[in-house]
Amino acid sequence: MENGGLIMDSLDKARIFNDFLVTQTNLDGADNVPPDIESFQSSTYISNTVASTQEVYSLMKNIDTTKTCGHDGVGNKIIQLCCLIKFTNFINLSFDLGKFPLQWKLANVIPLFKKDDRQLKNNCRPVLLLPSLSKICEKIVFARLYDILLDIGFLYKYQSGFKPGDSTINQLIYIIHQIYLAFESGKEVRVVFFDISKAFDKVWHAGLLKKLEALAVRDPLLSWIERYLFNRKQRVVVAGQSSEWANINAGVPQGSVLGPLLFLIYINDLTDESISNPFIYADDAMLSKVVENADASAENLNDNLNRISHWSSKWLVTI
Repeated sequence: MENGGLIMDSLDKARIFNDFLVTQTNLDGADNVPPDIESFQSSTYISNTVASTQEVYSLMKNIDTTKTCGHDGVGNKIIQLCCLIKFTNFINLSFDLGKFPLQWKLANVIPLFKKDDRQLKNNCRPVLLLPSLSKICEKIVFARLYDILLDIGFLYKYQSGFKPGDSTINQLIYIIHQIYLAFESGKEVRVVFFDISKAFDKVWHAGLLKKLEALAVRDPLLSWIERYLFNRKQRVVVAGQSSEWANINAGVPQGSVLGPLLFLIYINDLTDESISNPFIYADDAMLSKVVENADASAENLNDNLNRISHWSSKWLVTI
C-alpha cells in the first residue's frame, strides 16, 4: 500500500521498496569531519592481506551450493569449477591495490514479510543477495582482522553478537544468574534496555574509517575497506521485476561476511565513555544496577544514559 492505495504491479512494488530502503541509509551529518580519537594501544599494524591457494580452495570447495546467487548470475556450483590459481591471484591483486571490484558492490534485494500488516512496506525485512565471489574475498579479510582483534584484546568482552563461540544464550544465562544472585541477597535490580536504530544501515563511513585508523589498520587494507564500503548500489527484485539501481549512502552491507565485524568495531568504543559494563548483543544493549541505595542507583543509571547519549551524538548513532 502506498499513499492510501494498493500497488498491484510488481515493478511498481520493487521501485517503492527500493526508494524506501535507500532513504534508510541517508545519514544527517555524514559530511562532518569525524572527531579525534586516541589510537588503540597496540604494537600490531594491519596493512596487507595475502590469500593462499589452499585457503581459497577450501573456501570454494565448502561453498553452499543451495544458496541463491547474486545479480551476476554466477551460481555457487559454477564457482567450484573456477580456476583456483587465477582467482587466488585476482584476490591478492585486489588486496595489493587496495581496491574492491565495482561489480561486487551491487546487491539484489528481496523484501521478506516480517510481521503485522503485509500491505506496509516497513513491515518487510530486506534480504540482500551479494555475489558469492565477493564473500570468498570477504572471508579472508574477516579471518585476518578478527584474529588480530582477538590477539590485541580489542573487542568488548560483553559484546556477544557475531562472535564465533558466543551467543545470546551465553549472555542471557550470565545476566539471569547475576539477577538471581541479587534476589537471593534480598536486593532489587534495575535494568534499562535500548537498541541502535537502523544499526547496519546508518554506520557512518568516515567515522568507521577513523576508528580503523586508530586501530592501526593501514594501507592498502584501509583503502580496500574504504572501497568496499563506498559507492554500493542496490535494486529490489519482486516477482522477477527489478527496480533501477540506487546508491547506498551509509551503513555496512547486510548479508555480507565482513559487515557485522565492521559494525562491532564501529560501536566498540561505546564503553570508552566510562559506561558501567553494558551487556551488548549486536545492536541491542542492556544496563543493569543492583540497588544498594535507590537514589544512588538512579543517579548511576541516568549518568550512564547521558554518556550513551553523548557517544551517540558524536558518532551519528540514533538510540
